[in-house]
Amino acid sequence: MKKLSPKTIALISRCVLGVVLLAAAGMLMSFLVATKPKVEKSELETQAVRVQVMRVEPEPVARQWRGYGVTQAKDAVDVPARVGATVARLPDEIEVGRVVKAGQVLAELDKTDFQNAFNAAEKRIAEAEALTTQLELEQKRLKEQRDLLEQDAELARAEYKRQEDRLDQGSATPTDLDRAQRALLNAERALLAIEQQLDAIPPRLAGLEATRAIATADRDTARANLDRTTIASPIDGIIEMLDIEEGENLAPGARVARIVDPRVIELPLQLPASARSYVTAGARGNEVTLHTRSQPDDCPPWSAQVKRIGQADAPTRTFTVFAEVDQTHIPLRNFAEGGGPYRLPIGAFTLARLDTDEPVERTVLPARAIQEGRIRTVVGGAIVGREVEVAFDLEGKFPQFRLPDDQWVALKDPLEPGTLVVLSASMTILDGQRVEPVVSNDTETPRGNQTARNGGEPDASDRESP
Repeated sequence: MKKLSPKTIALISRCVLGVVLLAAAGMLMSFLVATKPKVEKSELETQAVRVQVMRVEPEPVARQWRGYGVTQAKDAVDVPARVGATVARLPDEIEVGRVVKAGQVLAELDKTDFQNAFNAAEKRIAEAEALTTQLELEQKRLKEQRDLLEQDAELARAEYKRQEDRLDQGSATPTDLDRAQRALLNAERALLAIEQQLDAIPPRLAGLEATRAIATADRDTARANLDRTTIASPIDGIIEMLDIEEGENLAPGARVARIVDPRVIELPLQLPASARSYVTAGARGNEVTLHTRSQPDDCPPWSAQVKRIGQADAPTRTFTVFAEVDQTHIPLRNFAEGGGPYRLPIGAFTLARLDTDEPVERTVLPARAIQEGRIRTVVGGAIVGREVEVAFDLEGKFPQFRLPDDQWVALKDPLEPGTLVVLSASMTILDGQRVEPVVSNDTETPRGNQTARNGGEPDASDRESP
């Protein structure tokens, strides 16, 4: 018999070892299966799980639209320097963060150049008026001389006519006639000279009037520039920026300070273009509820009113709504001292909710009652799942449901009144499983969602747990 090689022996040993290990594993598995604990199975129908439900009824709700924006002061003014001059004085109370009143002096500029211009214009006006008076007197005297010369001319003409008659009668010589004619010519020449002097006076008076008008305009400009050297605040507000120092030379149009009034806040709010037909502006504009991420938990939301509506922006499919928050009941000094957490500040990124004015009846459910487009209802003590479609979201309190939720949905197709809907869609319950419903809203409460629309809190009786 041929002797086995070491390689063959190693292969056979490995195969035997593998078979032994497989057999041992099979025996161990059989032992574990045979000794596993027995779990008693129970039917779903034998256990009734307590679930919290709400009884749905049609509720009149107004559609809500959500948007965002950054608050800005409606009354904010950049105060410019209207003349070029050197800053002569800054009042001690003019500093960034200080409250100023309308008409309060912010800065005074050097008046020297404008005062000199004003004085020079006054002198030119006085000179023009003096020359005008002199010409008017001269005109008066020339008119008197003209009247006398006209009388001399009339006498000369009469004398010339008499000498002509005498010459015809033979009682006068041609020399007498020549003498009378020469006297007439001299009188007419003197009258013509006076007329020329009188004709020259009206243009001179017109020139003086023009000179006086120009000097008057220069004087008025100089007076206005003198007034402009005193720079005052045009509105009540707080100094946000102060851009000048004493001794600084300002150019016309340079900003001196920026004054803001934080009591009236304007919010350019971006809304979806589809909301355009639901929004109204003006005295009866829609109300907007505002929130900021930094406001305290006990701070109620701010209420604003839509004042203006912009046109839709095609690329972004949004439009701008301008809402105003009126905080004029708060003194300016309170804002200057820090504002406080319950006052809407300027420059805050704001989340806004706009409530429309036309409520419609919808089935309203807490947002947590829907999961992946399905709700669970209780019919005959068992769970029945239903598919639903959300028409729009809602935010606020519905005290009639006696629930702490503030996130809700309105269904597109209403549920039957009285339907019991499980409040938590994340509960591990199956369709057909027996349950014991605990209804949260069987107590009589006022209907409607006025609290949700107004962004307020329910009263003490509405805060009780179901």
